[in-house]
Amino acid sequence: MAGGSAYLAAGSMFGQVLFVNQGIPVKTIAALADISETQGFALSPGVKLANPKELEGKKIAFTQGSPSPLLLAKMAKMFGFDMAKVQLVNMNQPEGIVAASKGEVQGLLGWQPNLYRLVTMGGTMYATGTTLYVGDTPQHLPDNDRLQMNHSQLLAAQSWIDGKPNTLKAVMRALLRANDLLAKDRPKALDAMEKELRVDRDALTVMADANKYSLALDSRFVDSLGFIGDWAVSINRATRRPTPDEAFAPALLRSLDPSLVSFTGTKAEK
Repeated sequence: MAGGSAYLAAGSMFGQVLFVNQGIPVKTIAALADISETQGFALSPGVKLANPKELEGKKIAFTQGSPSPLLLAKMAKMFGFDMAKVQLVNMNQPEGIVAASKGEVQGLLGWQPNLYRLVTMGGTMYATGTTLYVGDTPQHLPDNDRLQMNHSQLLAAQSWIDGKPNTLKAVMRALLRANDLLAKDRPKALDAMEKELRVDRDALTVMADANKYSLALDSRFVDSLGFIGDWAVSINRATRRPTPDEAFAPALLRSLDPSLVSFTGTKAEK
């Protein structure tokens, strides 16, 4: 998309932040899913913690370039442990699963279905972007105090937003039908996803259940822009957090269903 050879893509909030910072005319025209619950942290098999402070001195696998360490940093603030005393070891996700299963690291920061695969090997889910599992019962976190806020989204080149609006609206209508199928006939939707993604059914089900599929450009989506924007600045990949006006083009989605555009405080809503 940056080179101009692609005009439409499913992408990440991080990608949108970079597009704005680099002055590339690509904007988000719809959300795809709230993926916060798919992001998380699992302990290695046999690792038991009396409290999160015992993470100090532990080795945790993570993947460089992902915002997963933010989840651990937020936990450090909540539970009063020193994030600097946790050793993060850069690995791709399959390597991290293997290292955790062998006890070479004491946990994995990552995303589904990788976390699920570690749990099936005897690991323990410790936290997701939306839920803590540090106590006897899961603690669902309020929307404004999650460990992570993140979305996937539909990105379009400005040239298509201006010149091919009917094409983009047709794509969004198809996505709305897909979401309707997910809601009304999950087994049929999973059949299609399994064929396309080639992920085993149990892992796929965990991943799909964690995703919250919706095209809505709402306040939670704006929160994800801020969360990922601040992270991009902190790792020197961006100079500033974009505004919703710079990142989103909501007019096409609004024309299909006005209720799906509900964020406030920007010129884009007018």
